[in-house]
Amino acid sequence: QVVRIVTPATAMNSSCIEESSHSLIASIARLGTRWGIALVDVTTALFQALEVESDEELIRELTRVHPKEIVMSPQADNPAVLAAIDASLTSIRTRLPNWSFAVTTAETILRSHFKTATLDGFGLSERPAAIAAAGALINHLKDTLMVPVGHLRTIDLISRSRNMILDRSTLANLDIFESTSKNQSGKSLFHIINGTKTPMGARLLRSWLQSPLMDIQQIEERQETVSASIQFMQERPKAFEEALLALEKIRDLERLILRIHAGHSGPRDLLFLAHCCTYVERFKN
Repeated sequence: QVVRIVTPATAMNSSCIEESSHSLIASIARLGTRWGIALVDVTTALFQALEVESDEELIRELTRVHPKEIVMSPQADNPAVLAAIDASLTSIRTRLPNWSFAVTTAETILRSHFKTATLDGFGLSERPAAIAAAGALINHLKDTLMVPVGHLRTIDLISRSRNMILDRSTLANLDIFESTSKNQSGKSLFHIINGTKTPMGARLLRSWLQSPLMDIQQIEERQETVSASIQFMQERPKAFEEALLALEKIRDLERLILRIHAGHSGPRDLLFLAHCCTYVERFKN
């Protein structure tokens, strides 16, 4: 009996996953001239959706997030788009039947998954292409790959009004994640400023650099948090050092807890969880 199909984007074994980045599977759906994109990382419970208005924007977004797998409908089987994807990505592509991307079917799947009467609370009411992509992806993960999806409890609609979307060429030209220059021994901005102590922190920093904030209130709130951290470091240096040491001992709790929740853990994972909880308590104190 087949109980689960393991693919590059859905593997939960820590040895198969890059700690500092998300392991994404993407779904793309085309409705008229608009594209819907859904992204899932089953190892961290990340679930996002957005819509773009052109083939060029679709390619830019896919190359920016660089998913390991892409599922698409036959309607998205555009030779020019496929050629651009193949030229920019090494993602595995899977075609799903058209009915999987029907908006009514996808909406029903999502409402059933989230146990809600409508999708208004997620901001998806006026985003049919995003709904089609997200519903098809949940159905593919659950029914075809038999991946547990109960931990995907919400979906975030990516808004261009709140976050700046940097395409792959911009990220490359600015040496954000990969350096093309010889400055600082060829290190990228991410590698230079990444002083995070946990894989969760590294992934968060990567997402911040990948999609900088544009909302003034959110920027100021983040600045206040950073200011409070600096003040704590200056006023209580010993406690700050102890907190850093505790963080260094904490493993990838985010993925560890989800692996246990999904039933893909072993005795060693439980031992690691107990070990992490000891240091979490010290960190809280």
